[in-house]
Amino acid sequence: MADHTHAPEDGSRNMAFFDRRVDAILSLITGQGTGKYDPDLQRRAIEHYNRFEDPARSTSESWILAIKALTVETGALSETEIEEKLAAVRQALESAT
Repeated sequence: MADHTHAPEDGSRNMAFFDRRVDAILSLITGQGTGKYDPDLQRRAIEHYNRFEDPARSTSESWILAIKALTVETGALSETEIEEKLAAVRQALESAT
């Protein structure tokens, strides 16, 4: 299994805003950001990441898909709830333009 740290490919700290958001969400979900680290959730996140890894996607896009799968798997949100929230965000963005 590949080592999927959350650092940018070049090892720099210059992450794009989207990448920092993805990293923060993953840290919160796995407990790294709250001090309640759950290695099982980290392992499951990596397993999901490996399933979604694709050269056509950025690393962060693959992590977002893994986070979505983990969120549904743990029961934090359902697929329907996620889609409803995405639709609300899309509508708000369209209304703002």
